[in-house]
Amino acid sequence: MNTKYVIYSYLAIFIYPAITTAMSIDIEMLQDYLPPNPIIIEAGAHKGEDTINMAHLWPGGTIYAFEPLPQNYQTTTNTVAGIQNVKTFPLALSSETGIAHFYVGISNPGASSLYKPNEFLFEYISFESEPTQVQTITIDEWAKEEGITHVDFMWLDMEGGELDALKGAEKILPTVQAIYSEVNFKEFRQGNCFYHEIKEWLQARGFVETWKAVNPNWQGNVLYTRPTKSTSRSDTHLNSQDVTNQFSFGIADQKAPEPYNSIKVLPLALLTFGPRNYGWFPLRNKVNLNNFIARHKPMVVVQVGIWLGLSALYLADLLPPGGTMYAVDTWLRSEEEHTPRAEEAALLPRLYQQFLSNVIHQKLTHVVIPIRMQSLEAAAALDITPNLIYLDVEPNQKSVYNDLVHWYPKLAQNGILCGDDWQQPTVKHSIKQFINEVHIIVYYDDNFWYFGPKK
Repeated sequence: MNTKYVIYSYLAIFIYPAITTAMSIDIEMLQDYLPPNPIIIEAGAHKGEDTINMAHLWPGGTIYAFEPLPQNYQTTTNTVAGIQNVKTFPLALSSETGIAHFYVGISNPGASSLYKPNEFLFEYISFESEPTQVQTITIDEWAKEEGITHVDFMWLDMEGGELDALKGAEKILPTVQAIYSEVNFKEFRQGNCFYHEIKEWLQARGFVETWKAVNPNWQGNVLYTRPTKSTSRSDTHLNSQDVTNQFSFGIADQKAPEPYNSIKVLPLALLTFGPRNYGWFPLRNKVNLNNFIARHKPMVVVQVGIWLGLSALYLADLLPPGGTMYAVDTWLRSEEEHTPRAEEAALLPRLYQQFLSNVIHQKLTHVVIPIRMQSLEAAAALDITPNLIYLDVEPNQKSVYNDLVHWYPKLAQNGILCGDDWQQPTVKHSIKQFINEVHIIVYYDDNFWYFGPKK
């Protein structure tokens, strides 16, 4: 096989999506600019990951999610199944209503677009030899058909088609308070819009650039808002490595329990970069855990393996009123982990402080109890009966097996024990050894695994 093709396929499947995620906004920041129950248009829902995040952040709002690629649309509908405040549409938003060519990415379906890829892009992503046909509609025409009289927020991730979608929304645009858009600095596709074009078009209609995380040699994401007293971040200029630095340093919440009320608060930081891509929280893990919590309403949850708390804080935010999350970690690099890169090594001395700061920023200090212990030490010391245990630990065969042996007996009746890294041979071997000993069944969904409710 062509080595160049293998390398570019790897970039398209693994590196490109990771970079895009790292340059994405923390959606909770958007609360500063939107009403409590916003009407949201999401164009380019892909697999529904951002859709479900917005649905949980604004349970009283409504998210209208558009995804024209059939396989992605089906995944999105599965992801948001049962979530009442999401409505999905298998349509492409554009400046005209009709039928249009749609160029489908094979190695990265998220790169599919109404715009024909240039030869340059073929070096990174493989595409179907012939375009498919999709239904397009303007936002104004869709709004008229659906009886929508205003939209508070637009989330546009359309691989070069963002400006066309905006041009099809001239009538409803005066009601929009904020627009989050992917932007391009290169002509990846024939006729794709550029960063400066979107910026100038929106500025002419009263928007200001409030936040951005961009690579000026590639692409990025930008938030545009209406000028208000809350747009204090309008002069902030960020690149892809500075995406969390828009938060100022602060003091602790004096009403919070220890250890939060005496900590010097660092800026919010839930993602880091490196070989392990710490901060990664796969969609299938998120969807399954969300379903477990919605169905079983656990009051006591344990997560082992926290790092900066991306997944732990997501779970904690979903718990019923009065629920408790025990976050177990040493916040020290274990012997099994890789030698950290420079940016990770610099983080390690303040890793625990950073996690506590993240909890404070997310206003979860009365839900999350940090347990700074080794996993087995915590299992022995904690006098609790969890309804849900999530193991997000190093895929070391011996340690995974020992975690199962020591945590499973603590699980409440009908409780769920689950974890990550099913595709890792060491993890799979440890789980199979354990279930053969205790005679239970393991289920898995991609890289996520779980045992049925404990009897």
